[in-house]
Amino acid sequence: MVSPLSWRSSESHAGTCPPATMTSEVVENELEFYSKAKKYWKAVPATVDGMLGGYGHISSIDINSSRKFLQRFLRDGPNRTGTTRALDCGAGIGRITKRLLLPLFKTVDMVDVTEDFLTKAKSYLGEEGRRVRNYFCCGLQDFSPEPNTYDVIWIQWVIGEGLFTTCPLSSVPLAAPCTAESSSRPSHRQPPL
Repeated sequence: MVSPLSWRSSESHAGTCPPATMTSEVVENELEFYSKAKKYWKAVPATVDGMLGGYGHISSIDINSSRKFLQRFLRDGPNRTGTTRALDCGAGIGRITKRLLLPLFKTVDMVDVTEDFLTKAKSYLGEEGRRVRNYFCCGLQDFSPEPNTYDVIWIQWVIGEGLFTTCPLSSVPLAAPCTAESSSRPSHRQPPL
């Protein structure tokens, strides 16, 4: 997913360090940080491989594991959540929207900082893309979802981007926020926080 705090390589940089401006430079100004991040992500190819930092081959494993996790909240029981509307945060080209959220929810909204990714998503999603209600183009640090709108807010590999500073959980009391972050961050894949 797209985030200034998670590194994705292009095919030409797969398996190597990202540009030095994103790995070794300390950015003291928050606006400068997000500006540099937006520029960086604009250079990432709008492909599944690009979305996964050169690790496109793990997409099916990731989707299957995420589906098993999410289905626990969609089953009958006291903690069951609805299946009307989901939000895909840091949606990129819609890899999660297409293969995880659209099969489980009636509609999905996507938010991503990179306009080219959202444009590509419209073709990548195919016919199922008609069930995407909104393509929000902005960074998560600037995104404020409407209260009581989403049953699930899916946040994968972008938690550091700032959604919880503009979207306190109290503003979406019925939503089940689902986060998926890597617990192992090789230094060549993650810029410093």
